Amino acid sequence: MSLSRPRTRVLFRVLDAMRVNPERPDGVSDCFEIGLVEWADQCKIPSAVPGNVRRALQGPHDELIKRGYLRNVVVTGRGRLQKLRYEFNPDFTPMDPVLAQRFRRHGVTDGVARQLVAEFARATLNAHIDRFEALVASGLLVIKKTPAAALVHLIRHPDQYPVTPVCDTWGTLAGRAVPQKLTEATLEPSEALHRESSPPRRPSRPQMRSSSA
Repeated sequence: MSLSRPRTRVLFRVLDAMRVNPERPDGVSDCFEIGLVEWADQCKIPSAVPGNVRRALQGPHDELIKRGYLRNVVVTGRGRLQKLRYEFNPDFTPMDPVLAQRFRRHGVTDGVARQLVAEFARATLNAHIDRFEALVASGLLVIKKTPAAALVHLIRHPDQYPVTPVCDTWGTLAGRAVPQKLTEATLEPSEALHRESSPPRRPSRPQMRSSSA
């Protein structure tokens, strides 16, 4: 989601993280309630005065409601005991914060990541990101444009990429050489032919030494 204000982006990310239960990432809450003063600290608002906090949050609240993320924001109580109740739009797909961080690490915007979350299961996306990182580390995937574009392409076209990095003849994987025993398949044809055509050697018998009487 492209948001115009830095504070709106902070509020959006904190709300998205609070909405997801870490023990059940696939289950999300339809509402979230928190004390106003406590929320000011969470959102990095320098003033803890209730009136100042409400004014600082008014713009971000309006923008998130306009963008369809929030359905409503309800304020209850008085003074420092005021509470905020956020009601989320059920049609808006929430993001697992851990998965969102993995996407951001490769430059994928929140908007594109949210579209992918709506199309693919969380486990599938994590598996594709693991695969992407392994291919890049092994040198089998060379990024031509941006990491974000390459990752999204792999997710949408997985059949065009190797399932896992493949070792070459000498066992090179992810930039490191792994010792590997040579087999018949790795010998030159002439060497293999010579082995097959040569007769097996008979073991030599030990020579007996005669002793004089």
